[in-house]
Amino acid sequence: MAGVSAPAPASVRTPAATYARDVRVTWWYTASSILFLHVFAVFMWALVVVLRGTTLDIVLVLIGAAGSVASGVLLLIHYRREPLDDGDDSARRPVWPLVLLGVGSAVVLGIGAGSVLLAAALAAQALCTVRWRGGIRVRLVALMLVVVIAVWVIEATRLSPDGYISLTFALPLFVTMLAPLTATSLWWWDIVRELDRARRAEGRLAAAQERLRLAGDLHDLQGHHLQVIALQLELAEKMMGRDPDAAVGQVRAARASVDEARRGTRDLAARFRGVPLPDELANAADLLRAAGLTVDLLVDTEADRAPADVLGPVVRESTTNVLKHGGGVSASLSLARHDGSWVLIVENDSRGGRVSRRRWGGPVGHRRARGFGGRNGGCHPPRRPLPRDGSRARGGFRMIRVLIADDEDMIRTALAALFRLEDDLEVVAECRDGESAVTEAQRLKPDVCLLDLEMPGLDGVDTAAKILRSVPSRCVIVTRHARPGVLRRALGAGVSGFLPKSRPADDVAAVIREVAAGRRYVDPEVAADALSDERSPLTDRELDVLRAGARGQTVAEIASALHLSAGTVRNHVSSVLGKLGLASRQQATIHARERGWI
Repeated sequence: MAGVSAPAPASVRTPAATYARDVRVTWWYTASSILFLHVFAVFMWALVVVLRGTTLDIVLVLIGAAGSVASGVLLLIHYRREPLDDGDDSARRPVWPLVLLGVGSAVVLGIGAGSVLLAAALAAQALCTVRWRGGIRVRLVALMLVVVIAVWVIEATRLSPDGYISLTFALPLFVTMLAPLTATSLWWWDIVRELDRARRAEGRLAAAQERLRLAGDLHDLQGHHLQVIALQLELAEKMMGRDPDAAVGQVRAARASVDEARRGTRDLAARFRGVPLPDELANAADLLRAAGLTVDLLVDTEADRAPADVLGPVVRESTTNVLKHGGGVSASLSLARHDGSWVLIVENDSRGGRVSRRRWGGPVGHRRARGFGGRNGGCHPPRRPLPRDGSRARGGFRMIRVLIADDEDMIRTALAALFRLEDDLEVVAECRDGESAVTEAQRLKPDVCLLDLEMPGLDGVDTAAKILRSVPSRCVIVTRHARPGVLRRALGAGVSGFLPKSRPADDVAAVIREVAAGRRYVDPEVAADALSDERSPLTDRELDVLRAGARGQTVAEIASALHLSAGTVRNHVSSVLGKLGLASRQQATIHARERGWI
């Protein structure tokens, strides 16, 4: 049973980012090769002149060499930035000044070296570094090669039979081949760019087709459920005066239809997601570590072959159960092959020192996972917790003092009104933003703070972190968009509950009771999303940098917020762009937010 530790997130690189990095490496290899050949030719010829020429010749050669190399660098930069399409003139910049600089420098270098061949070869190379339209490049290269060879022959036989060109055959041959070598190298780079563009176009087309398919399926699903809900509500309205109990039943049926529509939408979205089983186990380990547990992860080297459709749901459920019921300070997850079967073991230590162990196994391709021992099921919290301090409230049970913070007035006031109908919940404050929630929590010291994630100023996670540092309270976060990365942040900040806003008020009240009783609640759907989400290739500090600059803050402002130097922030940004294959910090922020990493 071979096992390997799962790789750290920092070493993970997405396929798209890897491909983008390979394209950039190809360009740097191509450009550096061309520039090396250019500099080598100029250096060798200049060395001959320095050793045997006059002072004036040396000065001319040095000036010509500097201008020639500079024009070569600028022409390559220009070539890299030019569009591939011949008809796209909007992004084209004038190239002739750079060509004239290269030709002029070649002439000066040729005069200093006393060689027409050197001037012709370097001028031809400058002309071949231009992106010519259509089939001009091939004809130009052939013409330049013929001209340079002709100049070589004429200079060697007629103009300067005793000059520098007669010292060796290799040096004239080398400069003669500069133009065709440059042209073929750039032609190869153009092929790589065309392939990259075709890959991107294919990706966009596939994404568009997937979106159209998803939109069609979503339209059919929601259209059906909305029609059913409309009929149920219409029937309830007509029955309200005749049979109130039946009308209430239709309203409840409509609510059940809403839940069914939500589940259907979620299942539809889940079909477009998914990660390999080793990544799902690594996500589970990350989630448990964020909750403060020490996690050991052992994954077989051939885990990609394990039946993910069978074991994936088990990983999600067992991880959620460890978060909700396990307690303790450590956990371990292992997936290994034993006697032809895949064995998944999830275990953690409980608060009482007891080890909870869950083991699932079966042959490859088995469609059912079997549980052995342990507790594997849903959580059913009591409606009202027993008193912790001997105090009594309405109905003889301890009151749970609740602070609600949400910038949406309608949701905040509706939740407060519903909670006030409960016998054991007392709403002590309603806040519109994170700052006021922190102030009120410090003043009132509520038992539970119910915080919206998306609030102006401080978001729910930052608000919870501030409250928990100064108040012996417990925090629950609700959100409209339960992004997996936010769940990791919330658990790391000490949040005790996390659930989407789509949950009914009764469920939210039950979670408040669960949290007030000292337990943790993580919505199973949110946990499943976190485990089946694409692995982030970024480190925690790199994610902090993106998060701190999410609203367009400058590097100096990010550095001040994170207590880092500006140079360190720039290094992190460069690392992020390299891993994701993107060009700007704004693109990286959007990319990370869309994938729920921040």
